[in-house]
Amino acid sequence: MELFASHAFGVPNFDHHPDLEVLGRKIVEKCEGLPLAVKALAGLLRTKVHPREWEAILNSNIWDLPKQKINILPALLLSYFHLPSHLRRCFAYCAIFPKDYEIQQDELIHWWIAEGLVKKNEGMDCCNTGLNYFNELVSRSLFQKLSSSESRFLMHDLANDLAKLIYHGMKRLRSFISLKKQSSYHVNSALSHKVLCDLLSALKYLRVLSLSHYSIRMIPDCIDELRHLRHLDLSYTSIERLPKSIVVLYNLEALMLQGCRQLIELPKGSLVGLEMLSKFIVGMGNGSRLEELKDLENLKGELCISDLHMVQKARDAGDANLCAKKGIYHLTMQWSTHFGNFRNEELEGEVLNFLYPHQNLADLEISYYGGLKFPLWLGSPTHVNIVCLCLQGCQRVKALPSLGQLSSLKELYIQDLNAICTVGSEFYGTKSPFPSLMTLEFKDMPLWEDWSHCVDSEEIGVLFPLLKHLLVQDCPKLIGRLPSQLSSLIKLEIKSCLCTDASSFIISLPSLNELNFRGCNEGVLKSLVNLTSLANLVIKDVAELTCLNHGFTSSLIKLEKLKMQSCKNLMYLWQDEDVIRNLTSLKSLVVDNCPEFISFIAREGDIELPSNLETMVLKNCINLEKLPSKMHTLFCMPASTTSLNIRDCKNLLSLPNGLIVHRDEHDINGNNNNLSDVMSCLQELDISNCASLPASLFSEGRFLPVTLKKLEIMRCTGVESLAEKLVDGFEI
Repeated sequence: MELFASHAFGVPNFDHHPDLEVLGRKIVEKCEGLPLAVKALAGLLRTKVHPREWEAILNSNIWDLPKQKINILPALLLSYFHLPSHLRRCFAYCAIFPKDYEIQQDELIHWWIAEGLVKKNEGMDCCNTGLNYFNELVSRSLFQKLSSSESRFLMHDLANDLAKLIYHGMKRLRSFISLKKQSSYHVNSALSHKVLCDLLSALKYLRVLSLSHYSIRMIPDCIDELRHLRHLDLSYTSIERLPKSIVVLYNLEALMLQGCRQLIELPKGSLVGLEMLSKFIVGMGNGSRLEELKDLENLKGELCISDLHMVQKARDAGDANLCAKKGIYHLTMQWSTHFGNFRNEELEGEVLNFLYPHQNLADLEISYYGGLKFPLWLGSPTHVNIVCLCLQGCQRVKALPSLGQLSSLKELYIQDLNAICTVGSEFYGTKSPFPSLMTLEFKDMPLWEDWSHCVDSEEIGVLFPLLKHLLVQDCPKLIGRLPSQLSSLIKLEIKSCLCTDASSFIISLPSLNELNFRGCNEGVLKSLVNLTSLANLVIKDVAELTCLNHGFTSSLIKLEKLKMQSCKNLMYLWQDEDVIRNLTSLKSLVVDNCPEFISFIAREGDIELPSNLETMVLKNCINLEKLPSKMHTLFCMPASTTSLNIRDCKNLLSLPNGLIVHRDEHDINGNNNNLSDVMSCLQELDISNCASLPASLFSEGRFLPVTLKKLEIMRCTGVESLAEKLVDGFEI
């Protein structure tokens, strides 16, 4: 009942609709415990609040249909028959999908539009109308969102069966669509030129043609016979040119060319009816000139303009009239990746200045621009809708624009800006910068030295009030400190920034959950305090680090995963046992390729490792001679997976006494009970390349834990052969 109420009312009860509870209970009983049926009917009834409407569903004749003939859930049939006619057609169209196919939301909406299944409502864009259709089908549980993606959906197998049943009663559709294989390793399907010619000649009334992910290099000229074609998708094919005849397709509304890396030019001439053009290539000679964009007044969605270095006149960029194309929400501008003498810095600056977009733009990427400065429009506060911005490979620009004035900006990526030396007031532009920014990345900035936190010589206390993810990577000359007040930061990555040193400053990070610190100065670590939320810590290639500072480790009360890797001078993990007692949440510990590592704490004597530790990996610690003798506490807590992995520790002389029980050892009550092992949860033991372990390690009379499921011993040359039987139920 809670599931039903949640989908019908948005709350898990009938408190606001007590008159419907009895009817709701009876409807749920008819669903026979199937969650899909419950959610489908709840979605149907969510807009119906009169008991008579609920009674009509409860008493419908559809419940009495013979299951052996229909083989469709009555609840799904009810949900379908109560859809308005336009939604029925859109749902039935989805019979084209095989079971378990991941449906891309925007792609399907575009196909609906091309097929004429989406009504044109006055005052509303067709894409928005289509999105409303899609959301309504989701609310009926006819589509289900994938947890891993915001824009990908599945049809339940039973819903797919219903769509195929309904589809047989529809008129023939006018779509030919390649459904790409969905796997981690994808190879494009082959399609010969002759087969493609025959196909196009036979299907002259197509409205949707998708050849996406086919291995084709050219499109036949006979495509001009598809006079009714509205949607053409050639994405991720190997085509180099489009046929000139394509310009006569006057009904074409969408031309999709994403991932066409070998496409070098578009034919000259305008497709004035186009509403979607994913890629426009600036050409010379018979190719398209930038000014041809001016006639495409209805463009919307995504647009990538590539080869902008080919523009000969800056005025062409102005004639393209991007500022009037209010439907474009994602814009990419690309120049050549090669920076040679053929690049004209002044001309490229003028071109970008003319290419200012409409204020509706939400996502902007500028790549390999060769001018010396960015235009003023890029940091203008009038662009209130930009939420994502990427500046990549603009190697000659010497100053960043005033991006802090973009009030809606949530994601900012800055990479390969080789001439930037300073980031400061010109970047912020105001004393209250970046009010919405949540992700900030600086990568590959070889000359960047100074990160100032001042505007007009006055230090700004809070530069990034909502920042959750900060990445600074491969900035070898960067000196100074991070912003001091990052109270919302959840993930921090600092990689290969050798000169950065903030040891004289304190940076409080109370919300930080993940820290990845690699190839940097130890002083930055010492400046980080109040890490009470940190759960995942990776420290790699910090050359001067010998032991984790007490001030740094004292607040790690929620730390669950710790990985120390390639710290060549690391000798100890912690300064004393007090730190270990605070690490009550630690579950995974990895020490890898730390050749000087000899002990867990910086003093002699036995220690107990954190009480909840489940997994420990020690790899390539060549000076490590012994493990803590009280390491039996490692596995005293129940856990589904518990393992010990020791590899390439060539000087390790012994394992702790708690690991293997001797036949003559007694338990704490003095009983000779060799199978009541204190390491009763150990399931995996993996030891390899530990040449100094003694021959007696697993000799006769010693027993391994009774819970052990996997034992792997490799290249431990000193260890003799194992006993035939080590524990009851565990055979070698």
